Amino acid sequence: MTRTTSEDATIINRGSLSSVWKTESGYATLGIFANIAIVLAVTLSVYLSGGSSTIGSKALSGTCAASFIVAGLYLLTIYRSYYSSKPIVRSCKIASFLNGFLGAGLFGLLWNRLLTKSKSGDSAGVLGAIALLLWAAYIVFNIYTITNYQPKPITSQTDSRLYSDGSYQRMDLVYDGYTYTDDDTGATFDVPSGWVEDERSGGVVFTSIDDTAKVWFLEPYDIWNNLDNKDSISRDAINQEIYAEDNFAGLSSEYLADCKDEKVSSETIGSYDYFVVTGSGYTKGGTKAQMKYCTHIENGYAYQWVFFKYADSKSQDRASDYIAMIESAKY
Repeated sequence: MTRTTSEDATIINRGSLSSVWKTESGYATLGIFANIAIVLAVTLSVYLSGGSSTIGSKALSGTCAASFIVAGLYLLTIYRSYYSSKPIVRSCKIASFLNGFLGAGLFGLLWNRLLTKSKSGDSAGVLGAIALLLWAAYIVFNIYTITNYQPKPITSQTDSRLYSDGSYQRMDLVYDGYTYTDDDTGATFDVPSGWVEDERSGGVVFTSIDDTAKVWFLEPYDIWNNLDNKDSISRDAINQEIYAEDNFAGLSSEYLADCKDEKVSSETIGSYDYFVVTGSGYTKGGTKAQMKYCTHIENGYAYQWVFFKYADSKSQDRASDYIAMIESAKY
């Protein structure tokens, strides 16, 4: 024979779980912590699995999607039945736990509060509708946020993951290309996909995700502002035409050691003329590399680009990306 509790008896007499509702705080808290535990467990699996495109990340996305569906079904069926004469769940303790667990804390507290208000005489239908509308709005907001999210470029070139064999590997975070803007001069250029941005004093460095090349866009040098006689010469008079290739001879020694094949030339890249210095040698870190240094001078500023291609790399040549950045530049 089924045992009848005092809650059951009151539900039979008065017609709904909301009519006898009492929030069981302990059970509601237990539900909230159970929800948090699952979120932390899935998040940890993403971290341990090593990146955004891994099984762990898919599990996190799947868990979030499933939680929306389950909570929505709970609201439409079980929760709504609390206001009816035939509640699916007849225990305030179980209902409090479910509200806390499926409501992810904030909404669980709200759902419990609505049941309490219903007991005091408010319209159960109106309160149930409010709960459903708020949850629907929450889902719509999250969908909008996810679908309109535009990831920013990575701001550190040291994003890596330590694997069990002791090796490091860059995380496979690849973003679509974007436009970089220099705040001081307004100069812009396009950054292709597959490069990691790292702001530094003296300019900005872009590192290829396979760690085979670097592009350094130096902070534009204000030649005119550093002239002793700038009061007698206009800024726009400082341009490419008043310089020659000889002014750039020996420049490779500032970046490479043991460079014996330096060449200086003039090239037109995109819409602008550049003085180009090429050579090979060793970086300050001791890595053998090939260098290409391009300088364009306009309106008193020197715009300088440095490209390093590591000579022992077996990956794809990144020089075409470097030229594409310069070709897209607008000064």
